[in-house]
Amino acid sequence: MRRAGVFPADALEMSCDAPGVPLDESNLVMKAGRLMERELGRPMPWHVRLVKNVPHGAGLGGGSSDAACVLSALNELEHGGLSRRRLAELAGEIGSDVGCLLYTSPSPRD
Repeated sequence: MRRAGVFPADALEMSCDAPGVPLDESNLVMKAGRLMERELGRPMPWHVRLVKNVPHGAGLGGGSSDAACVLSALNELEHGGLSRRRLAELAGEIGSDVGCLLYTSPSPRD
């Protein structure tokens, strides 16, 4: 079984173990990555590998959760220094539920 995670790459890219998941700019993960590129003013040289446990398109928030995780992960990996509040503001550009998912885990910065 392949592990999910964020790994060094030449540019922002993603893969997924579930068939039918779009890997282009329509995916919330890619939208999150592009937001971080815009916010930090630099490319995000990372490969995001998804392992889906929530069925694609089931309406259970799996994609939103993935996007929230990517915002947090890239902020840490890139030493972005963005507060959770700022990340939630960015998340709101993706979808209203993405921001609330940032608050489900502890963070050193609020």
